[in-house]
Amino acid sequence: MHEAVLLWVYGTSALIAVVVIFATVRAPGLSSLRVGLLIYLTGTAWWATVDLLRVIIGPSSVQAIEAWTMPALALVVAGIRAGIHGATHPGRKLSAPDVVGFAAHPALTVIAASLPMLWGLVAVKGEDGSVAYGPLFWANVAITYSLFTIATIEMFKGRHDSSIFTGRNAPLIASFWAIPIVASVVTVVISSPAGIDLTAPAFALTSLLIWRAVVPLEMRQAVRIARSQVLEELADAVIVLGNQGHILDANAAALRVVGAQGPASAYIDKPLRQVWPCIADAVMHPGEHDLTVAGADVVLDVTISPLSEANGAPSGRAVVLRDVTDAVLQRRELAHLRTELADLVVRDAVTGLHNRRYAEQTLPQSLARCVAKRVPMSIAVIDVDHFKAVNDTYGHPVGDRVLRELASAMLEEVPSSTLARIGGEEFLILLPGLTSEQAFAHTEGLRDACARASVSTREGALHVTVSAGVATTGDGARSVAVLMDAADAALYHAKREGRDRTCVAQPGFVAVGGA
Repeated sequence: MHEAVLLWVYGTSALIAVVVIFATVRAPGLSSLRVGLLIYLTGTAWWATVDLLRVIIGPSSVQAIEAWTMPALALVVAGIRAGIHGATHPGRKLSAPDVVGFAAHPALTVIAASLPMLWGLVAVKGEDGSVAYGPLFWANVAITYSLFTIATIEMFKGRHDSSIFTGRNAPLIASFWAIPIVASVVTVVISSPAGIDLTAPAFALTSLLIWRAVVPLEMRQAVRIARSQVLEELADAVIVLGNQGHILDANAAALRVVGAQGPASAYIDKPLRQVWPCIADAVMHPGEHDLTVAGADVVLDVTISPLSEANGAPSGRAVVLRDVTDAVLQRRELAHLRTELADLVVRDAVTGLHNRRYAEQTLPQSLARCVAKRVPMSIAVIDVDHFKAVNDTYGHPVGDRVLRELASAMLEEVPSSTLARIGGEEFLILLPGLTSEQAFAHTEGLRDACARASVSTREGALHVTVSAGVATTGDGARSVAVLMDAADAALYHAKREGRDRTCVAQPGFVAVGGA
């Protein structure tokens, strides 16, 4: 009968702690004060559970049981300390040093309880079989009550900074803590580690009293802030709309955004599309919107939150409008600059054509697409004849003008995406999908266009010729390197044959056409 009563008392204590834990978690918002309460409740549930094991297992494991009550006591006091800290420092989150300070004592007690060699220092067994509290137990009690005393002093010192501990609340909460303190003292004085422990039930009762006192105080403090004050303090525009699109509320920032005159009450219960048509479509869709509002071009970021009645029925939506014009314009300008910079990286400064880097990126991709489609991939490498003589005779500025003129002439024949300057006077043309014969004909057209180009100099019009080498995957070239080598070999053959001609890569490199 005695054991059954104890099981019921300790079990009920653990259940009370768990129920209050759930109630605390479910309450709106989780302040530092309630985090402390949760730690306190966890320690209480732990302690009651250990007491349950004390009854179930019996005196054989009294040393281990007593050792594992130390972390429970440390958690309870850590929770009290964290709660007082949260209440006396409203709005401040626990810092890393705070967490370490609150967790140090429980962590050390867990380590001590985990070492069986120390259990004998927590509960000492006598030769007659009796069990007494050991030095480690008393050391933990001394540390615990010292920390508790410091926390109580902090509560009374900081009560003027806390809405929870003002007036009679601090003495009232301190009186709640007296219940488990008295129970603990009575347990230690009249009992032994193997006897009845009144502390866990006392902590469970205190947790109920504290929860009933603290959480309502905290909630009442929160609701004292008027809705209108919160709304008006927001820098973002807030508009509350009903289900039919009528304006239910709006703050001053909303009036400024839409350029409205007069108080918000002048627009209440009116259709938004009628009074503020400039944002009527934007408030239906979240995201960024380019709008013209009050004659100014702006970018508004729209956030929409559905509203509902207590029974779950939809009642409208809250729309938050944030003017992000400057940030978006800067982002777009930066994106434009990135695009320009990316293009400059693959652009030749002299001719404006793509450069070798672009060709090295694009040729493998084009070749892979042609292979996947089972169509030929052709390229042509074009080199300006006697270009060194042009530079030596007329100077490099004229040489650059020649390159630009040749680039313009070729751009009239092929898309810019297929043409690149890959060397000093060397150009690469991508001809995807063309057979060897088609690529040759196309390249011949480019060669003729280059021959017709001219550059004015002091000595008169300057004309140049080009030589070209064509290679096609159908001729055995299956990789970029092989394709380029074949085109270069054909180009060199064209040079050896007298220049101003096009050669196609094939066995023997016989010139297919030219001057």
